[in-house]
Amino acid sequence: MTVDRIARLFQDPLILLDRRGRILDMNDQAGALFGLPAPETADTAFAPDGLAPFLHRASGTGEPVLGTLGVRIASGEVRKLRARAIVTHRTPDDLRFAIRLEDSGRDEFSILSRRVNELNQEIARRRAAQVRLESALAENRTLFRELQHRVKNHLQIMLGLFAVARREEGDPGRQAVIEALELKLRAICEAQQLMYMNEADSGIAAPDLLHAMVRVFQRLAGDDARILVAVDDVRVPNDSAFPLALILNELLSNAVRHAGRGAVIEATLRRVDGGLELTVRDDGPGFTAAETGRRASGLGLVRGLCRQLDARIDIANEGGAVIHVRIPDRG
Repeated sequence: MTVDRIARLFQDPLILLDRRGRILDMNDQAGALFGLPAPETADTAFAPDGLAPFLHRASGTGEPVLGTLGVRIASGEVRKLRARAIVTHRTPDDLRFAIRLEDSGRDEFSILSRRVNELNQEIARRRAAQVRLESALAENRTLFRELQHRVKNHLQIMLGLFAVARREEGDPGRQAVIEALELKLRAICEAQQLMYMNEADSGIAAPDLLHAMVRVFQRLAGDDARILVAVDDVRVPNDSAFPLALILNELLSNAVRHAGRGAVIEATLRRVDGGLELTVRDDGPGFTAAETGRRASGLGLVRGLCRQLDARIDIANEGGAVIHVRIPDRG
């Protein structure tokens, strides 16, 4: 029996052998693999320790048998190749086999299998890295909350000290200075408290910040002024919370002190294209062009904080003092 024309179309090497291991025929691919000019015995083409057991297994069935054979290639090297064997001729006196060799380096299934294994290894590595990162993140959050808790306690102690100093100070001018410092510290406390309670990394809720600040100044103003709040449901980035709280503190402090008895003060924070806009307006006397007194002096701190936020401040008189602070997105 010879390798027919159809068999010669196989891209893989195909060999025909008899039961004694004599090569009866092979296709061109097998000849190129072995580097043999003509059919030889199997001993010259295969490592002897694997061929006989492989053919024995194939002789007991009519189905293809899979295995691995050591093949002596043209260079003399023995290469392990996947093999499929089937009995092609069976008589009481004779058995003949066809062996198809598959180069695992070209085997698409092997390539796919290798890539799947590599992918699984990469997934395992990434999962392990994710576990480490999640563990580190949880630890950092715990440390951050502990730090915030300690900062909160220290700020409360400082507020208590300011309150005691203000009550014990007999000079009205010095009392006013202590009170101004106390208000600034309270603004920082409000922002810090909201940051401590906040679980998100995207910032603190603007409505919470504005309402907390306005409550402080409404208690300070009492019945002398009414403070209205309008705020969009937006978040203030953590790195902007403290400067914004201090800006709002200065603007509300100016409005409460200088707008006059019975004044209406409005504090708004809106989302605008490219960032946030904070507006504080009152229906008091407003600013004069030559004003250089205490009301104007607090704006120096506001301008400094605006530079820190890359913000722009606009001051106008529109039936009272109106101050706009436009804070651009910083991400």
